[in-house]
Amino acid sequence: MNDPNSDTGAVYKNIREVDEIFEITKIISRELTAMGVGYTLLEDMSLKDTIRYLNTRMTKADIAIEIHKDSFDAKDSKRVGMYIDIEGKSSRQLSDEFLKVFLSSGASKDSWIRPHTLRNLAFVKDIRFPSLIAEFGHLQDETCISDREYYGVNFCKIFQKIKI
Repeated sequence: MNDPNSDTGAVYKNIREVDEIFEITKIISRELTAMGVGYTLLEDMSLKDTIRYLNTRMTKADIAIEIHKDSFDAKDSKRVGMYIDIEGKSSRQLSDEFLKVFLSSGASKDSWIRPHTLRNLAFVKDIRFPSLIAEFGHLQDETCISDREYYGVNFCKIFQKIKI
């Protein structure tokens, strides 16, 4: 996560993406700790520094996931999307598993997995091991707060299925 005062991410009706991701990250941290899964949260680093850190310190057993929320109004707030590396077979398998977990927990049938085709998705393009960008729903008034637990808890369910 970046500095919430300088990089708010998307904003919709005064709801800031950075605040929502911070709240979801707290839930994910709580759940992973309870499960005994080791993790590292990278905060206050540029994208370039984050990629450098990950590529020099992580191993084949690790995965990297960047979390976002869409910034437009939608009738179905429980849509999940995953951007993956075009060539990354393991990223595809990982995102398939995440999507299965979310779909079995009531995610929208409009949920998706897409290979990145944009240069600015360096997070999935330049990291040397499985990585994906997860889009968790939409920024909306009431639903943001009630959906935080849904996204955080379901995100962690995948770690019950895979060995890290």
